[in-house]
Amino acid sequence: MSGATHTPGRLRVSSGWLITADGSIPIAEESPHHTRAENDANMRRLAACWNSCQHVSTDLLKEFPAPFGELRARHDQMLEALQKIVEEPNNTMSDSKALKEIIRIARAAIAKAAL
Repeated sequence: MSGATHTPGRLRVSSGWLITADGSIPIAEESPHHTRAENDANMRRLAACWNSCQHVSTDLLKEFPAPFGELRARHDQMLEALQKIVEEPNNTMSDSKALKEIIRIARAAIAKAAL
C-alpha cells in the first residue's frame, strides 16, 4: 500500500475494541486466543503506545530503539547542564570564566535538545 497513512488521532478502548477517540473507526478487536483480562491489558497498552507516539513518524519508530537512546543522551546532557547551574555557589557565578563555561554547557545542551 504505497502512500498509505495510518489512522490519525488518539485511540481508546471500548467494549473489547480499540477505536478512534471519537468512536467512529474500529482499529482492532480482542483476540479469541487470550483471556478477557489479557485482551483488555493488550488494548490499553496499544492505545497508550499509539497515543504516546502520535507525533512521531512511522519511519522513526521503525528505527527503535536508536532514537530513544539519542533522546536519553540529550536528556542526560541537559540534566548535567542544569545541575551545574543550580549547584554553583553564588560566589562562583561572579567569576566570568566559570559563568561562561556554565553558559557554554547549557547552550550546547539546548542546541542538542532542539534537533
